Amino acid sequence: TSDGSDIDPLDMLGGMGAEEEYKVTLLEEAVSDAAVTQTVPQAVAPFQDNVEVQAFLQSIEVALLDIEASFIAPEPPQNLDAAVQEECRALLRILHHSRARCLASVLADEWLGSIAAVLARNSTDAALASGGLASLGLELSHAISAFAGAAPPGAAALRGLGVAALASTALQLYMRLNWTGPGAPVEAKDLPFDSAAGPEHSSAFLEALEVDGEPAYELIAGPGFLWLSAALLGLLPLSEGGSVVAQLAMGQTLPVWQGRCAFAWQLSLAEASERGVGQSPTLFELAVHNLAQCPRGPLVGSGLLTGEVLSAVQATTAPVLETFRQTSGLAAREAGTKANTSESVEAATLSSASATTRASLLVELAVRLCWYGRMKVFEELLEAACSAVGFSFEVTGVPGIKRKYQTVEFAQFAVKARSTAASAAPKAAPKAAPKAESKAVLKAVPEGAEAEAADTSAANPAAEDAPDAPDAPDAPDADATGAPDNLQLISVDDQNDVLEAPRYSESVDESDRSELERPLAAVEQIILLARCYYLWASGNPNDELLLQEVNALAQRVLVTEEKSVEHDANDGPMMTANWLTFSCGLWYRCRAEHHRSKTRERAAFQVQSLVDQFNDKKPSASHRLLLVHSAGYPARFHLQREMGMRMMRMGMVSTAHEQFKALRMWPEAIDCLMVAERNVEAKEMVRDLLATSPTPRLWSCLGDLEKEPAHHEKAWELSGNRFARAQRSLGRYHFMKGDLARAVDSFQLALRINPLHSGIWFTMGCAQMKLERYNDALITFSRCLGVEDDHSEAWANLAAVHSALGNFREARNCMNEATRRAYNNWRMWESFLGTCMQLRDIQGCIQALRRLVELDQSARMAEQVLGLLTMAVISDQDGLFDGRTGKAFAAQLNEFFNFLTSKCASEPFYWRFFAELQDALGQHAEALESRLRQSRAAQARLWEMSDPDKFTTQLEGLFRCFEALAESLALPELATVAKIQLQPAAYSVRHAARQLEAKLDTGVQGHAKWQELLESLRSIADDLEARALAVGAIAGAKSTAEA
Repeated sequence: TSDGSDIDPLDMLGGMGAEEEYKVTLLEEAVSDAAVTQTVPQAVAPFQDNVEVQAFLQSIEVALLDIEASFIAPEPPQNLDAAVQEECRALLRILHHSRARCLASVLADEWLGSIAAVLARNSTDAALASGGLASLGLELSHAISAFAGAAPPGAAALRGLGVAALASTALQLYMRLNWTGPGAPVEAKDLPFDSAAGPEHSSAFLEALEVDGEPAYELIAGPGFLWLSAALLGLLPLSEGGSVVAQLAMGQTLPVWQGRCAFAWQLSLAEASERGVGQSPTLFELAVHNLAQCPRGPLVGSGLLTGEVLSAVQATTAPVLETFRQTSGLAAREAGTKANTSESVEAATLSSASATTRASLLVELAVRLCWYGRMKVFEELLEAACSAVGFSFEVTGVPGIKRKYQTVEFAQFAVKARSTAASAAPKAAPKAAPKAESKAVLKAVPEGAEAEAADTSAANPAAEDAPDAPDAPDAPDADATGAPDNLQLISVDDQNDVLEAPRYSESVDESDRSELERPLAAVEQIILLARCYYLWASGNPNDELLLQEVNALAQRVLVTEEKSVEHDANDGPMMTANWLTFSCGLWYRCRAEHHRSKTRERAAFQVQSLVDQFNDKKPSASHRLLLVHSAGYPARFHLQREMGMRMMRMGMVSTAHEQFKALRMWPEAIDCLMVAERNVEAKEMVRDLLATSPTPRLWSCLGDLEKEPAHHEKAWELSGNRFARAQRSLGRYHFMKGDLARAVDSFQLALRINPLHSGIWFTMGCAQMKLERYNDALITFSRCLGVEDDHSEAWANLAAVHSALGNFREARNCMNEATRRAYNNWRMWESFLGTCMQLRDIQGCIQALRRLVELDQSARMAEQVLGLLTMAVISDQDGLFDGRTGKAFAAQLNEFFNFLTSKCASEPFYWRFFAELQDALGQHAEALESRLRQSRAAQARLWEMSDPDKFTTQLEGLFRCFEALAESLALPELATVAKIQLQPAAYSVRHAARQLEAKLDTGVQGHAKWQELLESLRSIADDLEARALAVGAIAGAKSTAEA
């Protein structure tokens, strides 16, 4: 609530009616050739505040999200009108079909007859042929209106949830066609769109899926199903010119399905990458931000996001959207999108869902945040997911061996997994029970046409054209082993002595061994896989220590049961909790093994096996899709791209080129030709493609190849001024050529379309700094940091801009943030030092100097800077930073000098200023010792100096040191020390005078002052010797008297 107190979601439900819980948006459309009229909210007959109906609706939503293969079917509420009860039973049928991931069965249900008629294959083909996607959207809008209008009084919410189930089923089919397989189902002819259609026949859908200037990948299978899901969930308008998104899908968990659809859409963009390329701010808001909006977010509540974790998630996502709102991109969309997400959905809760479902949703959010580069809250989200299921793990070292003939045990990377939840241990799912009027355990098994086609290669056109990969070694059949093909090292190389997994020492006790070897439940597996993803996305993929940790986590996921168990005939015998999580474990193991010569070949063959298993008949699609949104498993075309990249790195450049050509990944195909020094062929390939099917992306590729800005301008024109990459490339071109004003103009055009490019913001800010547009640069770097808060160089440049504008305090704050993010970068600390000097900030200067010493950059400390700091402290200078005076920093500066001289004792001026500080603090004996060290350090480098001017400067410094030394030895407090040090000091000065005299005798053209300094040194030596003799005579007289 607004005062920070918690509210029990069940209490909220008890006090609200159905009208408040499930608002309905109906579409009133004028049948016109122009456009669809704006959607108008209509009044809904309430359920008389019937709590049973609310509980029924909530249980349906939870069942749609449940990750278990079986679920408890809720009973329809009693004491309702017969028509409403029939609506409840119809919704139960849709739930059953949706859980089976069978879109054909959902559309075959007579309850959705009006919508199914529009989505029949002949109807969709006719609509697309006559008026394109706009015509199909208009017909679908009318069908949705008819479906809503036919609802009995009080049943509108049921129908809204039915449309949500239809949208989720369409999304799951899209995920099946591109992520999990098996390919197109045999009932494909009963589906709205042809999943085997090539990009030429799917161009309308591909154009509709372009978002924020980022085009969709042209070979995604079944883009129509993604469009349908996005349209029903309110992410896309159903007709051109519709200012408000036409939507009927309803439910408290609607943002969850919107987020899933948005993230699947994000991953389907042509250049999407977790490294910051191809990311859409519109989809970011839907996929991440809306899930944690307080109080309406579906993941807000008990057992999910609360307190500090919720605040941290919101703080992570808000700056990105604020940057987006400050550009022109979001303002035009806010009215439409928000009206159908936040405003049409009441405060949502999933607190009543099972612990495994809640944990999987938290893992989902954590993985998405990692993908978008928001890493700061990952640990909190993962801890919340672990707490939900009573699970914990640690990566540790366990004694054991890793090689076959190894005799000495060493610590091996291992993962200990502990669980306190009774549900953690994998157990057999109950068999499907017959349909009954009472509660029943239902199994998500397709009815009727549920068998998969024998030939499913048409699901992905790229698969037919892909080149044959090298034959993989023989491996056990997946159907026989009960798990995806897990290639063994020995099957790849029979001479390999590396063990599949570490063999732990016999000293490991049974409890520890159980934690190391117990097969994990599916929800535990996705938690470990999320950790793998976090390490991969946040770290250096070439860091061997990181890869070993990823490998240990993946190996822990791959632990299987001793015997396979068949829970369902459609899935076959299973030796692991979930087929997809096991496949994802193999994927991460491949990533962790590519760098090692002993495992590189197995990793390459394993990736090929993961691509091939897409078309395996078992397990069923419903099993594969249970965790598709949580496991982080890559799409098939991403796996194929990974194969190509590995081929290129292994030197198989031509084979990789053919792979990328078949996948129509033209930038990667061009890279292969460039690596092979076939530049002319690369240009010819792109020109041939442009001659047949020109696209903005191809024109930009040609522009990059030929360094010709006109090609990027052509791409921009061809895209209707929407292809942001063209302007990004133009901006880089102009920046490199020094035409900074045009570079800024191009960058601004690109960032208005898609501002989620921190590198472009940064480069534009640098150009504005060079143009001395400091006010513009201030805004630019601020927005850069809104997108990527950890960009240390952007913080440093923002500090430089503030300094140029005279805002030194703000500059110091920015440099403080820069040094936090680049703690080991000496340049940041040097800049921080300069800013602190401008502010007269003694404490900040000492901090910066100390860090420079720790980074072995003490040579970068200027004598003038150290002198000014010392004098400010000694003289107790006022008017310093924060109104403090110099004496306040005496202890800190003294400690710094102790640290500095312990690290580097060879620089004379360190000892000089240290001695002056010690004298000021009354530490005369210590000051004397520092001056002796100064004299030794100065003489060690003086006589090797060949430059006359530098020699003179250092000789003068040595002379001043000897003068101060003589004065110190004359102090009454040091009389005892003087007896010991006078003669050695006199000898040291005399030795320096003789060295200088010898240098003059060699005829070296010296400075006119050398002779004068020689006489001064002799004078000091004579004085010290005389005092030493006097002290000695006095001491002798005393000894005689005592005798």
